[in-house]
Amino acid sequence: MIDLLGRSGRLTEAETFIKEMPIPPSDFVWRSLLAACKVHGNPELGRKAAENLIALDPSDDSAYVLYSNVCSTNEEQKEHNLWNHSERLALAFALINTPEGSTLKVFKNLRVCGDCHSVFKFVSGILGRKIILRDAFRFHHFAGGNCSCSDYW
Repeated sequence: MIDLLGRSGRLTEAETFIKEMPIPPSDFVWRSLLAACKVHGNPELGRKAAENLIALDPSDDSAYVLYSNVCSTNEEQKEHNLWNHSERLALAFALINTPEGSTLKVFKNLRVCGDCHSVFKFVSGILGRKIILRDAFRFHHFAGGNCSCSDYW
């Protein structure tokens, strides 16, 4: 339910639903809300969701990555950090070491960031390559400049 409300931008309703749940919210609930805050630009609610997600499991890297994506407003820092993303290096390596037209497969143990997601979409569209990216929570299938997650990563 949180995922559906979040996708439609109804973040206040999602927050209310969480508060009124008869059971404690799981990490999936908080992660869904945090992802929706990134998509719809709500850093205040994103902070609450991140704090609750981190409280459930402080070693969950996805909470920190998602929250940093919500907060990323400093373009200079963001541009500098783009060079440090291993999935882009893996993509570049795969592009130069695989036959043209073959499907590329990239696996990572953290959630994919929005910038890398955009790069994979762009590459799949420009080069006409199918790319499968497995991050910590889902498979993304890129083809023709689109992703199977409909940009709700």
